[in-house]
Amino acid sequence: MKLRSLLILILYAMQIAVSASAATAEVVPYDSRFRTGRLPNGITYYIQTNDLPRGQMHFQMVQKPDREPFFRRILTPPSGVEEGVAMLVRALQEQRVTSPGKYRPHLLGLILVGPFHADTALAVISRELALLPASVDVMQAQEVPQGIDSTLAARVFSAKPLPPLFQDGYPRIEISFPIPVLPKEMRSGGGYYVMDFMRRVMEYAAAQPLDYPSCVYSGKDFIWATQPHPDSLTGSFRELARQCVQLARYGITEQVLSQARESYLKQEEWRYRNRNTLTNDYYVQECICHFFDGISLSTPDWRYRFVNEMSAYITTDHVNRFIKGVLFSSPPEITLYKAANATDSLMQPVSFQPGELLEERDRLMGELSCMLFPFEDTLLTELTARILDIDLRLQLDSLERSQMIPVVTPDSLGHLFRQVWHDPGQTSCQASGQAFPEH
Repeated sequence: MKLRSLLILILYAMQIAVSASAATAEVVPYDSRFRTGRLPNGITYYIQTNDLPRGQMHFQMVQKPDREPFFRRILTPPSGVEEGVAMLVRALQEQRVTSPGKYRPHLLGLILVGPFHADTALAVISRELALLPASVDVMQAQEVPQGIDSTLAARVFSAKPLPPLFQDGYPRIEISFPIPVLPKEMRSGGGYYVMDFMRRVMEYAAAQPLDYPSCVYSGKDFIWATQPHPDSLTGSFRELARQCVQLARYGITEQVLSQARESYLKQEEWRYRNRNTLTNDYYVQECICHFFDGISLSTPDWRYRFVNEMSAYITTDHVNRFIKGVLFSSPPEITLYKAANATDSLMQPVSFQPGELLEERDRLMGELSCMLFPFEDTLLTELTARILDIDLRLQLDSLERSQMIPVVTPDSLGHLFRQVWHDPGQTSCQASGQAFPEH
């Protein structure tokens, strides 16, 4: 917790220093074609003027905590913004009548993107949607404090289970570290771009030594992941953990930072050069990120200038302190997604009764020996397949009993990770202080 708080303070100091050196305002400037705000009933609106694809107007609604829009319409001329807003009003009125438990205006985000004038669309929204009642009863019951995200309140009464994870036959292992959440004040300024750059550098450095199928990605967490063959699961996890420990102990070099900065700036340059080709779907997703995460929709010119000046200011010392703040602030979460393939004996230990299997095998062998020529192909294939299956089960059961096939669980992987972290052969390079507490 102390490391996480220290990391946020470091980011805040860096934001101030970068903003001062860049002679820019702390608050990110909005695009002149963009409008956002909150109606008296609690509905948050986002309006973006854009005409790509030409003539299309997008009307969408999202409600926390679900990021997927529950209402989505695309209109084209001769329809206008008034007709689209009328559809939004009807959808909310229907929700209020048919599903009153889901009618929560203070958790609702309204997104309009299209070739209309932003102020005209805002006037229509203010006139039509402001008439809808607010969810005062919910707000009073939950006593939501001022100045914090309403996502916490949303989880209290409208949380939904996560969708199931579909497997493709191989187990998947993840080592994840939570990334500290910036306060709203820093997310609305240049602090988000400072943290995003260092996160991207960390991701670039972590991905360099990895081979397929291992990978690294980040969002709210920084995650190392691999999906190996069951026969090499333990070895693959050990290698993944070793790469994680290497980054935590040694950090990055000036050369890696230079390469990561070059890659980052190329992406930002491409984004800036194509700023006039952004589609309505792009702006819809940006509005959703703003609604859920508080990430500002900056002007392309400001963002391109800021990230170029900011990236030159960041040093390896800044990034290495960020890496330590992420990897040393809390123990890793080891997640094991079991494979759906029934032949994976590592994930699902074999538990058969050898005596019953032997009796069944003898019966099948007797039935096979009694077959007369000419043999019936279908029956012959079925009998031989069942006998082979029993032989394999007996062999796996023998290996399981002799502990040649270990049972892999998140706890055993966590124990293996701690062994790699506290490898006696690398104590001379170990960072000061104990990274993770013993369990």
